[in-house]
Amino acid sequence: MTAAGSSGAAGSSMGSCALAAIAIWRSGVLPRYSGILFALGFALFIPQFYAPPAVRIGHGVLVATGSIWVAMVLWRAEPAEVR
Repeated sequence: MTAAGSSGAAGSSMGSCALAAIAIWRSGVLPRYSGILFALGFALFIPQFYAPPAVRIGHGVLVATGSIWVAMVLWRAEPAEVR
C-alpha cells in the first residue's frame, strides 16, 4: 500500500468514527455526550504520532475511555422497536 493509499484509508476510518459520533448525538436514544470522547480520540489519531510519548499514552487513554463509554452505553440501551 502506498503512502497516499494509507492516508486515504486513515481518513476514511476517521470519517466513519465522526459519522458514528454524529449518529450517537442525533439518535435521541443514547446519551448525547457519549460519542464525544470517541470522536475526539479518532480526530486526534494522526497528530498524536508527532507528539512525545507522554501525549501518545494520554491519547491511548482517551481512545480507550471513549470506546469503553460508547460500549457501556450500547450495552445498557433498550432495544428499539421495529416499525
